[in-house]
Amino acid sequence: QIPDVVYKLRSLQTLFARFNKISTVSPMIKNLTSLTTLSLRENKIKLLPDTIGELVSLSALDVAHNHLQCLPPGIGNCRQLITLDVQHNELVELPQTIGNLTLLKRLGIKYNRIEVVPDEICHCTELEEFNIEQNSVDMLPESLVTHFSKCSSLQLDRNKFQEFPPGPSNQFVDLAAFSMEHNKVKIVPLGVFCDATKLSKVHLKDNLISSLPHDFGLWVHIIELDLASNQLTKLPDDVKNLTRLEILILSNNMIKVLCGVCACLRARMCVCVRLLQMKFFLFG
Repeated sequence: QIPDVVYKLRSLQTLFARFNKISTVSPMIKNLTSLTTLSLRENKIKLLPDTIGELVSLSALDVAHNHLQCLPPGIGNCRQLITLDVQHNELVELPQTIGNLTLLKRLGIKYNRIEVVPDEICHCTELEEFNIEQNSVDMLPESLVTHFSKCSSLQLDRNKFQEFPPGPSNQFVDLAAFSMEHNKVKIVPLGVFCDATKLSKVHLKDNLISSLPHDFGLWVHIIELDLASNQLTKLPDDVKNLTRLEILILSNNMIKVLCGVCACLRARMCVCVRLLQMKFFLFG
């Protein structure tokens, strides 16, 4: 446990108690009203007291790598939070009050057991990255991504998605990187990336995608594209329009012939051709 004497240090601004065997946090944590940074990473904590919401000056909370199964609703009262790291826990849900954290820029929730992302998270409009890797989410709230205008990276890997996040065709317009690896997506929607002029990296490895949309040739801003371990049988000829493409990964698909495509690439993207020769084995 955190020694009781610590809870009497009312002027304390930073508390690091990482890599211990702490299993409980006393409700007396509320006494540390001057705290701006609290790190309890790598302990054995199963529950945070709701009184943590009285730490109104807290801007960074790190409780990653513990055994938390839930966050207290009071966390929503920590309205100065900029960083909240709860990755590698056992969370099955997020409290609706997380939507009160409107200054939040960094939210680490990957490697948990979360099944539903609450609608209220759309109020966290300052988020710079949204990463829910290795959870059990099968759908995001409608048009959620459109609220994250400052978010440059969306990572949805290793969840239970069967389709792309619902929303308008311009919902990815502010993203630089999109990753949806290790899911069960079958269809890439028409128009999904056409307005995403900042998007340079798309990772769709290990899904059930059997074909690419007719407007694939309009993904002209992409530099890195990973389509490995899907069910593709061919690559559209208009891949030649992707003149910025430097990395293209097609391993473990059902493609038999790439020669025609390689000819197009060789004339305009020599870097990509060299990468193809190193990484591709399915040339028929």
